[in-house]
Amino acid sequence: RRRMAALLLRVAALAAPVPTFLVDIGIGACAGAVGAFAVYPIDYTKTLLQTKDGARFGGFAGAAGAILRDGGPVGFYRGCGVQLLGVAPEKTIKLTVNDAMRGALTQAMGGGALPVAGEILAGMTAGACQVVVTNPLEVIKVGLQTDPLRRPGLQLLRDEIGLAGLYRGAPACMLRDASFSAILFPCYAHAKEALAAAGHAGPAGLALAGMLAAAPAAFFTTPADVVKTRIQQLGGDAGPPAVSPPRPPPPLPAPLPARSEVGGATPNLLRAVQSFRRVLSSSAATSPSATAGARPARAGMDYKTSPEYKTSEYKTSEDTTREYKTRPAGAVTPGTRRGAAGIPAEG
Repeated sequence: RRRMAALLLRVAALAAPVPTFLVDIGIGACAGAVGAFAVYPIDYTKTLLQTKDGARFGGFAGAAGAILRDGGPVGFYRGCGVQLLGVAPEKTIKLTVNDAMRGALTQAMGGGALPVAGEILAGMTAGACQVVVTNPLEVIKVGLQTDPLRRPGLQLLRDEIGLAGLYRGAPACMLRDASFSAILFPCYAHAKEALAAAGHAGPAGLALAGMLAAAPAAFFTTPADVVKTRIQQLGGDAGPPAVSPPRPPPPLPAPLPARSEVGGATPNLLRAVQSFRRVLSSSAATSPSATAGARPARAGMDYKTSPEYKTSEYKTSEDTTREYKTRPAGAVTPGTRRGAAGIPAEG
């Protein structure tokens, strides 16, 4: 019975209604995360164009191409984790403060519909309050997007930004967020009512109302966003290189050797072959099997005067070597032909 009672209590706790503000926060966080992830490549490209040297990219297509060459398709989402991390607290602060301000202003004005000025003031207050969370995340995100060394977020925070640098550019960020919310909330409320009156009250009408409200808000707050980005970007060239690094030129072919360098190649080769052959012949001649029946050589006898030398191939090879050495430069002996670059080649 005790176990059954405990199980029923757990089921009843799960079935209890969730507070409305938690539902609103969850819905806002999920919607904001999906939207931030979907448009993050555009945000990354926009940040590169807004940097001090953004003109070197030559426009949106050039910046997007530089990101693609540097990191591939995945490179468009560098720093996206920081953006997703700040979505939930940002939406929580913005929606909560906006609703609280609208309620307070409505009561202060004696009830009824809130005028446009009150809507603008409520949205401006909400945007200004969210800077407490958004500016540190914006500093890290812009740092990740513009760091030419591609360091991780924690290393970037430790080496470059520091705790005191998390609120660098906060006035420009506050001006951007306050102006954005001051335009967004009133425009969205009135666009939604106008579309509902025209018969477009479904999800498509809400999406269209959001687009109609966000477009002027983004357009009019771009100058403040540019100032914020240039304050928060890291030093040096921001982001990937604008163009692909030039390829090194192909190596030049090795020059043909001069004639003087190869003129004695054939004699040298013949000398090396003959020297190697003499070594082998002398080794074979001094072996026990070769000297068993051989006659001893006469003392002082020159091998060149022997009858065997005059008819052997040794004399022929030495005569050929002498002929190469004494031949005039550029002469062509019979039995030879000229090769490339006028170098005689063996026929």
